[in-house]
Amino acid sequence: MEGSNFSESHGGSEDEIDLRQLLFSLLVGKWVILGCLLAGLAVGLAYLQFTTPVFRATALLEIPEQRENAAGFEAQDYTGDEVLKTIERNLRRISLIGRAVERENIGGSAAFQASFEDSPDIQGTPRQWELVAEWVTISLERGTRLINVSVEHTDRILARDLANALVEEFIRERSEKRSGSTASAVDSLMREAERIGGRLRKSQAILQKLDEAVEIQNVVKENEDELTSLRQRYADAHPSVLQLRSLIEEKNAALDLMLKEIRPLVSEHSKITVATEGSVTRPPNENKRLAKEEFEFLFAHRESLAGEVATSQALFESVVARLEEMDVSSQLDVESVEISEDAYLPSEPVKPKGLLVLAAGILIGGGLGFFLVAGSHFLDNKLRTVDRAEQKIGLPVMAAIPEDKRIQKKIKPLIMLSDPGSPVAEAFRSLRASLALQDFSSYNSNDKGSSSRSILITSSLPGEGKSFVSANLAVAYASQLNMKTLLIEADLRRPVIDRIFGLKTPGAGTVGALNDLEKWETAVVESGIPNLDLLTGGEHATDRPAELLGSIRMNHLLEKAVERYDRVVIDSPPVNSVSDALLFGSEVDNALLVADANRTPASSVKRAKTQLAGSVREISGLVLNRMPQKPGSAADPYHYYYTANDAYGECYNRKVES
Repeated sequence: MEGSNFSESHGGSEDEIDLRQLLFSLLVGKWVILGCLLAGLAVGLAYLQFTTPVFRATALLEIPEQRENAAGFEAQDYTGDEVLKTIERNLRRISLIGRAVERENIGGSAAFQASFEDSPDIQGTPRQWELVAEWVTISLERGTRLINVSVEHTDRILARDLANALVEEFIRERSEKRSGSTASAVDSLMREAERIGGRLRKSQAILQKLDEAVEIQNVVKENEDELTSLRQRYADAHPSVLQLRSLIEEKNAALDLMLKEIRPLVSEHSKITVATEGSVTRPPNENKRLAKEEFEFLFAHRESLAGEVATSQALFESVVARLEEMDVSSQLDVESVEISEDAYLPSEPVKPKGLLVLAAGILIGGGLGFFLVAGSHFLDNKLRTVDRAEQKIGLPVMAAIPEDKRIQKKIKPLIMLSDPGSPVAEAFRSLRASLALQDFSSYNSNDKGSSSRSILITSSLPGEGKSFVSANLAVAYASQLNMKTLLIEADLRRPVIDRIFGLKTPGAGTVGALNDLEKWETAVVESGIPNLDLLTGGEHATDRPAELLGSIRMNHLLEKAVERYDRVVIDSPPVNSVSDALLFGSEVDNALLVADANRTPASSVKRAKTQLAGSVREISGLVLNRMPQKPGSAADPYHYYYTANDAYGECYNRKVES
């Protein structure tokens, strides 16, 4: 069957996107897109008109790359992420914002007061400062040592003053902290210097006394050696011996007195040393009279004391040097954060951005229009175009009949006679030619005995124009090809053929012919058109149309009609509504499915095709009825037919007139 071959080669997948059809749908919906675009533009203009502009003022803080203090300490790097983040966080502190707000030109300004006129109870509270913090933006410029302190407000003067106040308060706060820290360090070093100096002086005094005691001890030892030598030569009563002995006793008394004076000092110093440094341990017999062993202990302590004096002296000199350096550093030290640029008065608002808002409105509006049109295209289940119909149904479109208001109003249903030069009449001539070409193709193929002598015309749903197509196709065969044609009305439930042709007496019709098959020819009436006879629904309705059409008599009637006429056109009921057409479909040569291009869902046509394919020999194809005539529309993208103004249409008009 040709219909099935067409489906295999041209049907395609329903999920495939036909960009050409989408493009034509967008062209048809261009006014919807333009309307949405203009609506978006209008919304953007309204937003700009009624939105209060917001200004932004920005002050710049600069962080030095590194700084080496005057005391010679290691250079400090201020550009690390941790330092920058710390500075950024400090700039966001509510307390800092509160200090800035307390300035007269900030908190006392009319613009600031107007910002909180609805909340007078939070004036001067941390809650107010939190709301002010929402105006402030702190940002780091990556790759630089700059920090942006920005303030956004509807009053540009307030924005500038608040930005400058924030950075100034931040610098002042850091300066106060640095000054307090330096003073604290100096006080600490001064106390350390006094402590070390006092200990050094005590140690030096003890060392001096020990040195004097050692010197006396040495003199006593020399005198004792000299006394020993004199006693070997003189008696003990010798004046020289007595004098030297007296001198030794005097020196020992002086030494004893000095040792008694040194002993508590050494003992006290020794306790401090043990408590703090753990240098020398005192002997357990300190309460006894100083003996030679204790003197040796004091002498041994002298060595430790001498080392301590040297160490304390060096430490004291170092602390003094630090004090002098910090004094210089306090005079030469530079702040680690500096104001690189004060905030200036902004001239243009940052919100809303006019061009950006308008561009967004146009983009959103146009995008909405695009999605509306594209969405309706993809959600649309109607056939509408030739390509879509062939793709969705899998049948060739034999003809696309343009929409004509005269036909819709039933003014001139026989368009082949009333206006043979119209696009509608041209569509029927195209349908007749398509059927002829299909017969020729079948003749050249293996099915050489096949021809479309009997044609069943049906639809999926009522009201799609199958009777209109049947009548005009029959006229096309009879009046223009001079083929003897019979139009059989098999739609016995809603017969309309007699009204289309304006018959006053419909005759016995199909019902009469089937009831008296031997006299079926008497039921045929003339249409008034040469070569065209009609077998209408009949004068008398029947309550059993399915039984009549499904009987063997219907098959015999079709056989007799084909023997007598060149073409037999059968107007049958919609296949999705009733099964009448399926009962005798096997006796016709082929069938045509009529579908309303703008109304019939593709699913209904597919269901009709499926039912019809099981009962007829061949489905020739689709006839799309009521296609919009508007040139360039998605329903007629290729301008299938000539208009009535074309020379081809005029020749048919002249033929009718003659």
